[in-house]
Amino acid sequence: MALKVRAAGVKDLPGIIALLTPVEGDQERLRADQFAVAEADGGSIIGCGRLKPYRGFVELASIAIAEEWRGQGVGRAIVAQLLAGRKGQVYLMCEDNRLDFFSQFEFVVLRGNQMPAGLRPKWQHYIGEVDHLNLMRRE
Repeated sequence: MALKVRAAGVKDLPGIIALLTPVEGDQERLRADQFAVAEADGGSIIGCGRLKPYRGFVELASIAIAEEWRGQGVGRAIVAQLLAGRKGQVYLMCEDNRLDFFSQFEFVVLRGNQMPAGLRPKWQHYIGEVDHLNLMRRE
């Protein structure tokens, strides 16, 4: 498996949207310069992730991996690329089955009252779609 993780460009947006749509990933205010993508041999986009900016922090969001590539380290490579050298608070929302994955990147679970106001509208949108949602932060 040859895998290349790189910063996304405008030409990658159709591939990013194609990954996010089936998993109902966050497509609000999509900008290519917020994304990292994983590219397989031949140049096809097989995964994506984003650091979505808010006032005072960023959110790790819009992580999606092509189904046939899941469980092969693609997500780990994308998250590592996005967080490399990142200073400041990074938040994310995830379901219970992803807690261990994000913990390896030093994210810790927070209580709801520790949520920045900017994330509340997104939280309200997604909490109705999943059984349980967690808020995590990395310093």
